[in-house]
Amino acid sequence: MLPATRAWVQSLKMTNTSFPILILVLPQLSLEGKEDLKKLGATVLDITPLEYPFALTKSRLRDNKPCRYSKLHLWNLLDYDKIVYMDSDMLVMQNIDNLFYEFNELSACADLYPDTFNSGIMVLQPNETTFYNMRTVYKNVSSYNVGDQGFLNWFFGNEWSQNKDRHIPLKYNVLLKYRDTIMWGHVKDDIKVLHFTGETKPWNFYYSGHKDWEKNSEMRSYYAWVRMERKSREILGKALTWELSDRVTDLCEQEYERSSTMRFRIQNKFSVVISTYDRQELLERLLVHYSRCRKVHKIYVVWHNPRVEPPSDFRVGSVPVIFLWQKYDSLNNRFNPIPGLETQSVLICDDDVYLEPEDVDFTFEVWRSHPNSLVGAFPRFHRRMKTGEWEYLVAEPMKKFQGFRRYSIMLTKFIFMKSDFLFWYSCILPEKFHKYIDEHMNCEDIAMQMMITGMTKAPPLAVSGKAIPEDYGTDKSSGGISTKSGHKEERNKCLTYFINDLFHGKDPLIYNSVIQTRFVKIPFAKRSWNEGSLWKNSTAPKIASKNPPTRGNLGNK
Repeated sequence: MLPATRAWVQSLKMTNTSFPILILVLPQLSLEGKEDLKKLGATVLDITPLEYPFALTKSRLRDNKPCRYSKLHLWNLLDYDKIVYMDSDMLVMQNIDNLFYEFNELSACADLYPDTFNSGIMVLQPNETTFYNMRTVYKNVSSYNVGDQGFLNWFFGNEWSQNKDRHIPLKYNVLLKYRDTIMWGHVKDDIKVLHFTGETKPWNFYYSGHKDWEKNSEMRSYYAWVRMERKSREILGKALTWELSDRVTDLCEQEYERSSTMRFRIQNKFSVVISTYDRQELLERLLVHYSRCRKVHKIYVVWHNPRVEPPSDFRVGSVPVIFLWQKYDSLNNRFNPIPGLETQSVLICDDDVYLEPEDVDFTFEVWRSHPNSLVGAFPRFHRRMKTGEWEYLVAEPMKKFQGFRRYSIMLTKFIFMKSDFLFWYSCILPEKFHKYIDEHMNCEDIAMQMMITGMTKAPPLAVSGKAIPEDYGTDKSSGGISTKSGHKEERNKCLTYFINDLFHGKDPLIYNSVIQTRFVKIPFAKRSWNEGSLWKNSTAPKIASKNPPTRGNLGNK
């Protein structure tokens, strides 16, 4: 929780609080972590953990339940008259100093359940007697969430529920899951504090893989957290820098301002996003080709060469073609958010791959049924080696797994994906991914696949069309990255680094053995009972019966 706490402190400083910032710290936090918080302007108070009164299970340990009763130490901070307590998975969006003047103990925001409050933010008054009474009884009191919130509602619940003056407005504790309720309309335009509840958080979304990830995540809110965490690292002298590090902030600050109005309204068409450096002759042929696909809305050309100006925007038939001239030469540019994009889906493709128009449209229809997957035509495979390192392979070389071949990666030579994922990748995925890809000129496709499967638990999906896809990038004369020596070894290294370091040893990739093909007919062969494979080499036992069945007593058995 250290990155979360740093961002929380920075958000309080950025909203100009006039009150001291205290952080209760348990013994597990390192000395370096404590020093970081002090440098950001907080006062660190060491406390001892209070014994957890329930059985320790994997899920409770994962959710830090045993630590949460340490909140009771708040009532023992007798040097202070009043405290506004906040969980560290919160982000302050506007100044909240008025809470000190307008509320007394115990004040809190209502929770989703009737007559209960959320203990994520509370106004309280330290008191020696209150602290003693809490410590005396908490081990013997049931808690509806086996944590501090259930206990505090038991301890203060009647007083809070019967006194409306103790109800802090919801805008001071906005849960992203409110978007599915009527409450969202009352708070969305005046959020004071964001609360990142649930298992999916801005700092773990790309590997948490929780079933409710969509309910507990939202792009603009998560990027607000990313900005605060990045600012805290800059103050501490721990900002991540590399030759193209300005690319991320330049791009995302512009997109953050646009993201409040970002809407992907068009569902029945898709946008084509072609990556090219300056191969104009081949590009012109592809533009004409994609304009023939029935479902194309617009074509965007990501022009990677910052030194050569691209052609002007134009139309191919009725389809607009828009050139996106890149300021930086980075493979990450292929996943940049696109200003003015209107479709819910984008086709990301290279300038050296060709699929028949009807196969392109069919792949789009498959994606519409699997919107959280990468859907494409070039599947690949990975596996762990005995050394603990990971290997990238074009096809699975080992024996068939449970009778099936598998794949786990979909190359971005040709993929359909959700337009939302462009912003997630470019602006919310940790910058360490971008740094590695820029410095090694490889593996942006693996990073995108890992983010999506780690986030959604939706495996990639391969599609086979009527015609075989034509890949001109495998020709050595093309100068493509994949034709260079050491390409496979480089991808082995990035798989190992991503999984072992950035995903904390957890492999996010998911295997799939399914391939989607267009329906033509169901082939079958007509046989008599005495013909066909069913009777070949049969070892079935003979059926003996004293009273063999007749036509009359067989019925429909």
